[in-house]
Amino acid sequence: MLSVDPARPLDACLLALPRGGFAYREEIMSQSLITIEDSIEKILTTWPQTIPFFLKHHMICVGCQMSEFDTLGEALANYGIPPEPFLHALNEIIQRDDTERSD
Repeated sequence: MLSVDPARPLDACLLALPRGGFAYREEIMSQSLITIEDSIEKILTTWPQTIPFFLKHHMICVGCQMSEFDTLGEALANYGIPPEPFLHALNEIIQRDDTERSD
C-alpha cells in the first residue's frame, strides 16, 4: 500500500492516484512495470516519457477524459492495436529511462 510521508515536502513528485489517494512518483515507479490493467492516466502521469509512443500510434489518450477510467487493455482494444508488442515497447521505454537516470 502506498502512503504519503508527512515528513516529506509536498512537491511535484507527489501524484494523485486515479482511484483516489496520493503517492510519491518514485514509489509508484519502483513498484513494477506497466501492465495491461493499468489505467491510461496512471501510465501517462507516472511515466510521461511514454506520451510520444502513444502519439506515434495515433492514440488520443493524452488529454482524453476517459484516460482516468480506461485501462491500457481497453484502449488498445478500442484502437485495434495488439497488446503484447505495445506493452513490451512501453516497458522498454520506462526501463531505458530508469537505466539512463541511474548512470
